Amino acid sequence: TWREAALGTAALWANLNMRPGSAQEALQWVDVASRYLQRSRQAHLRISIDAFAFDREIVKAAEDTNIWSYIANQCHRLHTLSLSRVPIEQYSVFEDKNFPLLRKLMLSFKAPRETNSDAILAGPLPFHTFEHAPLVQTLHLWYCAAPPNLVLPSPWRLARLKIVCGGSVGIFQPDIAPCVQAVLACASSLEHCTLETDVFDDMATLLGQ
Repeated sequence: TWREAALGTAALWANLNMRPGSAQEALQWVDVASRYLQRSRQAHLRISIDAFAFDREIVKAAEDTNIWSYIANQCHRLHTLSLSRVPIEQYSVFEDKNFPLLRKLMLSFKAPRETNSDAILAGPLPFHTFEHAPLVQTLHLWYCAAPPNLVLPSPWRLARLKIVCGGSVGIFQPDIAPCVQAVLACASSLEHCTLETDVFDDMATLLGQ
């Protein structure tokens, strides 16, 4: 039957998109993810998590289900990973993990819906957690607070890079200057590069060095 065909086609279950809008939805994560991961068998995974609606109750529910470790245990199958507004402390579950198939990484360090500007990450971005992902070719990065500097894993040979600085409504306007050296470091392999920012305070000086 069509239902049996759908359940038996691994590729149909290889795309997992999660954007919980309530604590109850977050509590259902593991059950939903478990079904997708089981039915996808060994297919390459594309996982997207958007924490836009996160509040304290949702964060606690996500932690109670241990969903972050659950996803981290699938690193060996990840082809594409998108993490938007995910609490920075959750990135630690990916440390020392191997990502042999990961080709596309999209990371957004924008603020969750109920987070004020003081809570937005303003420290080093956690790219060290993906240092064992040698095949990454595409990186999309969006941040609302300028990091001290941007250091990408040395094994990466990026072909496509997109960096967006600031919030979509113009509230946050961080400088893109901390990213310039990272962009120049991977220039030899880049085929497409997009930089979006409203602030160029030190960029001209850095490019002239």
